[in-house]
Amino acid sequence: MKRISQLKKPDYLEGARLALNNAEDHLMLSQKAAEEHKYGIAVSMLITSSEELIKASILRLKSIDNTLRIDKFDNYFRSHSQKHEAFFKVLLKNNANSIESASKDDQLSISMIIGIMILSYAFSEKQKDSKKSNFEKVFEWDQRRTSGLYVSFNREEEKWETPSGIYSREDFNDYDEFIRNGFKELKNICFSGRYSENEILNYFDTIAKKAIQK
Repeated sequence: MKRISQLKKPDYLEGARLALNNAEDHLMLSQKAAEEHKYGIAVSMLITSSEELIKASILRLKSIDNTLRIDKFDNYFRSHSQKHEAFFKVLLKNNANSIESASKDDQLSISMIIGIMILSYAFSEKQKDSKKSNFEKVFEWDQRRTSGLYVSFNREEEKWETPSGIYSREDFNDYDEFIRNGFKELKNICFSGRYSENEILNYFDTIAKKAIQK
């Protein structure tokens, strides 16, 4: 039985397309859930959509060159946190490009500076005595994903919490805008046909220098 790291290029391309379709399904269904005021489920589906899109992108890379060595490749199929972090890195790359292209007279807002500082910490190495990465400590996307799916008991407030009671329409709108922007960027780079294979590889090599090596 072949490991997922030992497949042929056409196999990776098939997986990439299937994962992309699934990501788009989650994105579409999140909107329908929000229309029914099921905002917790909608947010969870948005986050799951970002996971599937990252998976599709990684498989797209392997369909270009199946000899690529991707750090913790198997974790893209079992670790929620790894996929969440990779998705944020795409958006961080976009923000960095925007800052670099700004005129010298432009001033960075305080919120932008704080945001960059938070992201820099989040992507730094985790402390040795911690089971969670700095990223997961800051953004808690895995906790947010699961809280949108299950009824839980809040020990501090001593009450039951439901997905519909945790998230509001405003919360959904924030996640929706954030994730759709990243979705649009990744889909455009990997699947639009506008970029050459080398451009796709170079794009990901820039945002994850340690992850992809020939």
